[in-house]
Amino acid sequence: MSTLILFLLFFVAPMLVTFVIGQHIDRKHQESIRKREIKYCNVIVTTQKAPPPSYSGQSFRLVAGAVVIGSNHFRQVIASLQSFIGGRISSFEPILERGRQEAILRMKETAYKRGDNFIANVRFETVPLSGNASRYQYGMGKIELLAYGTAWRAPQSLPDTTR
Repeated sequence: MSTLILFLLFFVAPMLVTFVIGQHIDRKHQESIRKREIKYCNVIVTTQKAPPPSYSGQSFRLVAGAVVIGSNHFRQVIASLQSFIGGRISSFEPILERGRQEAILRMKETAYKRGDNFIANVRFETVPLSGNASRYQYGMGKIELLAYGTAWRAPQSLPDTTR
C-alpha cells in the first residue's frame, strides 16, 4: 500500500500538476498569439525570393524573430511512450507549430516597429540548444526557432504581379 502512495505522490501528482499548469500557460500563450496576429496582420510575409522589380531603390532590411522553446515533463513522458511504440511523435507538434508562429510574429513586430509592411524571402532555422546532443534521441529538450527575411515599406496599393 505504501508503494502505491509513494508512486502517486512522486510520479502521478507531479505529472498532473505539470499538465494542469502547462495547459493554462498554453491557453494564455495562444490568446497572446491571436491578439498579435490581428495587430500585425498588415505586415505581409512571403517566401518569394525577391521583391517585385517596381520596388527597386527602396531601403531593404534584414529582420528576424527568434524564440527558444522547450518541452515540459508531461510531454516528455508522452513522447517517450510514442517513441517506444513507433511512428510520429505528435506530442511535440503543437509546441513546434506555436514556436514557428511566435518566431514569425516577432519578425513581423520588428518590421512593424521599423515602419516596414512587407517581408520577402522568409526562411526558418532550427538549432538544438543542449550540451548533450544524445538527449534528442529521447526527447525534444530546448530548441531555438529563427524566422528571418528581407523587409521594406511597400506602397499602400501593391502592384499586380500576376501578369
